[in-house]
Amino acid sequence: MAAHGKRVGVNWDVETENVLKMRREGLSFSKIGLVYGCSEWSVRDAMKVRGVNTVRTRTVKTDAEIRKAHQEKAVRDALRRHTKAQAKKAASAWIGGLAPFSVLSKLDRDIQSGADPVEAGRAIFGNRIPRPLIGVHG
Repeated sequence: MAAHGKRVGVNWDVETENVLKMRREGLSFSKIGLVYGCSEWSVRDAMKVRGVNTVRTRTVKTDAEIRKAHQEKAVRDALRRHTKAQAKKAASAWIGGLAPFSVLSKLDRDIQSGADPVEAGRAIFGNRIPRPLIGVHG
């Protein structure tokens, strides 16, 4: 196996200082590899042979980035909970197509107070109308 750098025509003994300078500027090994026309791992191996620390470090997020990520997650969670609650509300309020008395009495109260029967039914049942209400016209 050729010495590190000989494969790609880079004299790493000379370039070590440049690589260290680029690392201090925040460039990743893969970006440095692009500069020299080789892979991230070629650069890592060449630096490791020369005693340079090549441990992969996790990028540290700033407090603002962490706060923003938490806020976005909170918004997503709130929207998911809201959607789930709406779906639960619109879910069948009746069992086997028969509406419970409490739901029917609420619908009756709404109709008696002058609400449009169709709209009152939709507000309670969504677009699915239980069997006892089919054919009922206020």
